[in-house]
Amino acid sequence: EECATFPDWGEGPEESINRLEEQMWKDSADLSDLLICPSEWVAEGIRTLFPENSKKIQIVPYGCSIDYGGRVNQPISGRVLFAGGYALRKGLRYLAEAATQLKTDLPEVDIRIAGMLPPEVVNHPLCKDLNFLGKLSSDQMKKEFLSAECFALPSLSEGFAGVVAESIGAGCPVIVTPEAGAPILDGREGLLIPSRSSKALVSAIQRMVTDHEFRQHCATECLKQASMYSEKEWGKRLTEAIVSGLPSQKL
Repeated sequence: EECATFPDWGEGPEESINRLEEQMWKDSADLSDLLICPSEWVAEGIRTLFPENSKKIQIVPYGCSIDYGGRVNQPISGRVLFAGGYALRKGLRYLAEAATQLKTDLPEVDIRIAGMLPPEVVNHPLCKDLNFLGKLSSDQMKKEFLSAECFALPSLSEGFAGVVAESIGAGCPVIVTPEAGAPILDGREGLLIPSRSSKALVSAIQRMVTDHEFRQHCATECLKQASMYSEKEWGKRLTEAIVSGLPSQKL
């Protein structure tokens, strides 16, 4: 729908490829004993598309492999980070609208975009108030997570965006949609907002960069939740899901 509505953003999968992928997913689901989903959002997609396989679902949130070496987020005022390479699916268009609206009252806001994006996006008139960083190295991404006031991912659909776990691991509060797949609570690690809403993004970013007490509360909660995203805990969740989800004769 987004690609059809905004063709000037240089994205758009072919319908024939979509049909092929859906058939491949159905065949795989039919053959599987267990369907491990990284989020409730993915599980809901399976229930909608392949209801006959709903009983095979086990939800196992991803973990994070980034090691910050004991460092925690020290925010630079006004910095907002976004990371991703699929502009429309990840809601960058709405973030671009929000950036322009924010410039009026909060000119210090610096919305930084990490990731390779096509020229149609980088040079789009709507994106004039975004700061495109291009593709960053692992160390450069760590620095961004450790210096942003918040991380924003207004995605329309994800499995479970790993960048959200990486942000939480740094102690950087997040602004995400339910479709981003991350198991966060509104007002704990950050803010949950509806997708396709630049207005909601403006309000959320304004709160994060002006309400320092709330922002610090979210940063503290992120660090409390960080252990859940460790590779060790991820492996534990995965093992438990397999043991509990597979028929005993197949273990």
